[in-house]
Amino acid sequence: MVKGKRPVKKDKGTPTKLPDGSPANLDLDAKTFREEYDTWERKAEGLTGDEIGMISPEASGVSLLDLVKQQGIVGRVKGKKGPVTKGQGGVEIIKMLKKIFTATDMSDTQLQALKALDRYMDGVRNGPSDPRNIMFSSPVDWDDDTGVVLDSKPIHGHYRTRNYMKTRSLKDEDVPAKPSSWYNESENVAQPPFWQVLYGEGKASPFNSPSLHQIVKSGIEKIEDAGIIIGKNNPVPIEGASAATTALSISLIRAIVDKALDAGKEGSGSYPDKALRSLIMGQPFDISGEKESEAVKTLKKLNIPNDIEECWFKLSRRQVKRMAVIRAKHKGIKMYWSKTSGDVAASPLKFGERPEPDDAKKSLDWRSMLVR
Repeated sequence: MVKGKRPVKKDKGTPTKLPDGSPANLDLDAKTFREEYDTWERKAEGLTGDEIGMISPEASGVSLLDLVKQQGIVGRVKGKKGPVTKGQGGVEIIKMLKKIFTATDMSDTQLQALKALDRYMDGVRNGPSDPRNIMFSSPVDWDDDTGVVLDSKPIHGHYRTRNYMKTRSLKDEDVPAKPSSWYNESENVAQPPFWQVLYGEGKASPFNSPSLHQIVKSGIEKIEDAGIIIGKNNPVPIEGASAATTALSISLIRAIVDKALDAGKEGSGSYPDKALRSLIMGQPFDISGEKESEAVKTLKKLNIPNDIEECWFKLSRRQVKRMAVIRAKHKGIKMYWSKTSGDVAASPLKFGERPEPDDAKKSLDWRSMLVR
């Protein structure tokens, strides 16, 4: 998922929770996140009445936003308001979306809700309930004196065709035709306003803004692409048999270990594991690239699509020494554990070759002690 290193916004971010319930921040500006939805809502609310093809007096004040709220992701009644089922359909969808896009924190529940709506809208799109496929009747033959329709043909998307305008004018009714792009004899072609607000690409009139489906997909992408910042209060543990190897794939940790090895390789002292443990635990680390992000997720046991951008670590002196042994072998630096049996990793780690036993400590017998 990583598309290049992005600067960590340490002063920004949206609070979130990791799958284990621990806190973190999404590198996502909540205000920027909701801007697209706010624009969609304002635009949908501002288009009403004849501008969107509604002609009846009762529907003159109905907006595109009202249509979504009242009917959900379905078609509408010809020229009038559709049936309203209180607390269901589009009303609940809009409530959910407002809650998601105005939240001051972000959770996986919100992401899954967006994904569920995306799947639902994908299922409706190009089907019989897609607004572009709602069927109407368009006149093809009529009485020129009375305007009574004698024959008609199916039309999809909208009913205010040029022929419909003609038959109404013969009844002394002024109902201008709407753009031909709003209706079509074939399915999946028409672009009426109700389709524009739900599925359009923001290029048609009157709704020349990204559609609800685009906003939902954009929201999902923004959440999944936002980097994760894991703070000091929730450090990533470096623990377990393979943790040292995993941690060394993180360049800044590897550099700390290597610097201490290079400084002591010509001497015979102990590896400064205590000091290095404090150094590693005392600062945040910028995580660079997908490989390092995956290493952090492995250490933290995280199964999330987001990249880790920054985190803190916690580890034992044992793990610091284990990392040193791994890197020393790679660099050809001689080191040894002071202990030769038992829990050797709990003993000091020394630079150089292990001394022979006689050189390290001469054995004393009773005669030698008496001589002294």
